[in-house]
Amino acid sequence: MSPAVPIDGFYRIKVATISKYMEYAPAKNPPYVRILDFNPGNANQEWKIMRAGDRFKIETAQGDPVGWQTGTRTYWSRGYLCPVKSSEFTWEFQRQSTGFYKITSTNPPTGGRGSFLDVCDDDSVHFWPANTTGVHQNWVFEFVRPLPTPSPPQVIPPPQVIPPQPEAAMAQNGFQDKFFPLTPAEAAKQEYDLIIVGSGIGGGILANDLYDTNFKVAANPKRVLLLEKGGLVFHSHCLNTARPSGLIKDRGQQNDTFFSQFKDNFLFNPPRDSEWKGGPMYNLGGRSAAWGLFAPRVHDEVLKKTFTPDVVKELQEEYYDKAELLMKLSLPSTKRVHQHVIDLLNMGSHSLEKITGVQWQWGRLASEFREERNFDFAEGAYSTIDKILEIAMSRKVQGDHVVEHKNFKTVLNADVRSLSFDANKTVTAVNVRGPGGEQTVPIRLAKDGQVVLSAGSVDSPGILLRSSTSTVDFKKLLPEYNGLHLTDHDILAYTCSFRYKDPRDRETIGAMKLQTYARFGGEVVLVNMSIDASSFLPRSHSSDDSLPKMIIVFMRQSPLVQTSNISLDPTTNEPRVEMSRRSNIDDTLYELFQKMTVASMKAIQNAAKVKFVGIDESLPADKIQFDRLQWGAVAHELGTLPTMVGRNPSAHTYCLDRDLRIRPEICNNVYVCDLSVFPYSPEANPTLTLAALAIRLSRHLHPRKITEKIPSNQVRVINHTGSKVKVWLSNYKTHDQDPCYKPGVSGPCQPLAWANETIQRESWWHLGAGEQRYWDRVPGVPQTLMVFKLDHIKQNPDTFLTEPVFVAAHAGEVTPILDI
Repeated sequence: MSPAVPIDGFYRIKVATISKYMEYAPAKNPPYVRILDFNPGNANQEWKIMRAGDRFKIETAQGDPVGWQTGTRTYWSRGYLCPVKSSEFTWEFQRQSTGFYKITSTNPPTGGRGSFLDVCDDDSVHFWPANTTGVHQNWVFEFVRPLPTPSPPQVIPPPQVIPPQPEAAMAQNGFQDKFFPLTPAEAAKQEYDLIIVGSGIGGGILANDLYDTNFKVAANPKRVLLLEKGGLVFHSHCLNTARPSGLIKDRGQQNDTFFSQFKDNFLFNPPRDSEWKGGPMYNLGGRSAAWGLFAPRVHDEVLKKTFTPDVVKELQEEYYDKAELLMKLSLPSTKRVHQHVIDLLNMGSHSLEKITGVQWQWGRLASEFREERNFDFAEGAYSTIDKILEIAMSRKVQGDHVVEHKNFKTVLNADVRSLSFDANKTVTAVNVRGPGGEQTVPIRLAKDGQVVLSAGSVDSPGILLRSSTSTVDFKKLLPEYNGLHLTDHDILAYTCSFRYKDPRDRETIGAMKLQTYARFGGEVVLVNMSIDASSFLPRSHSSDDSLPKMIIVFMRQSPLVQTSNISLDPTTNEPRVEMSRRSNIDDTLYELFQKMTVASMKAIQNAAKVKFVGIDESLPADKIQFDRLQWGAVAHELGTLPTMVGRNPSAHTYCLDRDLRIRPEICNNVYVCDLSVFPYSPEANPTLTLAALAIRLSRHLHPRKITEKIPSNQVRVINHTGSKVKVWLSNYKTHDQDPCYKPGVSGPCQPLAWANETIQRESWWHLGAGEQRYWDRVPGVPQTLMVFKLDHIKQNPDTFLTEPVFVAAHAGEVTPILDI
């Protein structure tokens, strides 16, 4: 017998006559070896083969010995291939005249004697009698890599007595170790209904909303897994934590200080060091840990260019409100002097030619500045980190162990490399690499499971490009459907220092951040202004950093730049960006920006009694020179996997449908929820819009609402409190509907019936979390729903409080029982 493999090493084992490979299925019960399509980078399709005399031993890539067991499933009675605890199993590889190999065990099961590994018409690898025409008994070994060279033995020095180091002990029991101990390999032991890749604004808000939905509809939960490439760097938004000395006195945010220090870099071809300042943040919460908090809505006119009419309607009527409530969108207190500044700014702009629609108002910031209730603390700047940490901290304790949430898990330091697909282009697994370049582990989806990519405008398409196979060729299909065109809009900024004529006015007026939409000729632009407050932008150079400053910013809209592209670097297999900028701003628009800047500065001079430094007191417009921000400076790059836009989108202009699902011509059951979904770069910071889209996607993937039409004579009630309640519904009728009513006589015609114990007992209903109940009632007549909460003090699952909460209910409608 010729040896099957010349050297020990890692191999893929392929069915000789079809393009199927042996794959370890650890998430199955019981685990076994099956055959599936080739999946590059999938460690479960790699096998460690080592010579044992004239025989061989086989192990999984994770080091588990491979042997056999018998089972009741079809074809398993003769023995099926699976991982085993014993290392005694050895194998013979018998070379055939065709050059292929038959594989048999040197100690086969009783029913498998004289048999070889086969797949018959099953997906599992099992023993089957020798068959010269059995093409599925022939195997090919494809070499992957040699075994690692063992390190020489180390000389161990004599033991030393080292005193305990409390700092080291704390480092091993920090927040991440305590609250996020799950590893990719441990997460791979079960299947999931939803796997979310990335925990920034898109993925983090989506995951948090799905967790809340599971709580509200506990009877039908989704198994959700959140994967984050980075670790726990921030415990909240960076502005809710300590800041370097001196920045606290700066009257502003300086989140850019943290962004620049903790961001990573994209790979550009050719290099764009002088033109690019952005990059991803690989940590829990992603860039939500250091974003600028500026959260305006996209202008209605621009929104209609960006999404389909039904999505625009839903954003405006529902999901923008939900996103603003989630982000604690706040407006500061307006003093008389603030209103005076705003009024003069508006009046000064209205006289400018070719500039219309100016209406200065407070800027929208995603931060709760103060809490009106005593002894409650303001929640501060918004990021997705806080909620994810709260979920991790709320895990139940059983004895000495903390138990993971049954239907919601988070894995940090989980680098998603690719997705796996079946022959129907349906996603089946997410392939994850752990910290330190560990082996790639496939985490499988349940039947009809879905993946949501929220890794960002560069990394999300990068994951898809790495997932390309002959079945799903993303490298060909994404460009075909207008994908990979990374775009960032133009932002022009001007900074000027000033002095108050009366220094005491600085404390009286304080910091101001303002915004207005304006139409310059035919283009809608968002204009932001910071007065004695740092902008969401990096600060420009000024004559004296100790002086207060005015910063005015013009944010433009932009179609996707068709000459930009993303590909995979042939050396690192990481996404590589080829980016082009829009053409230079024309002189007419530039001059309009100058005129509005001068008008704003004059209004501030008069209202706040200030003098600008470094510019003539007459404020000549031609001396206003704007800085054009570098790409990515405020992390607005987008558009690489665009959704459909307009009422009748062209066939090849979008990668995603209206629900952010990758179109079926490309693949199935994959969604995207990050800035790459934007088919147009709006004039506003896109963060609030992405948050609204994330909530909308959550309600699409796991609905809370009852969408069916409710009969006009039916009262429908659903329990969204997350725990059991007891309910009772009245049966009120108006005089003309009550046959017992007599004019001048009060009370029902059968007063004792209401006290009848049998009737009362039948009238109460217990509703579990997510359960619903309906009653027939007279249309158009309001009813009273009495809701009794559990009495947690008595710790009895069926003991309720004696005092109810009263809720109005109406026939023909759904009445949700919310947190009460």
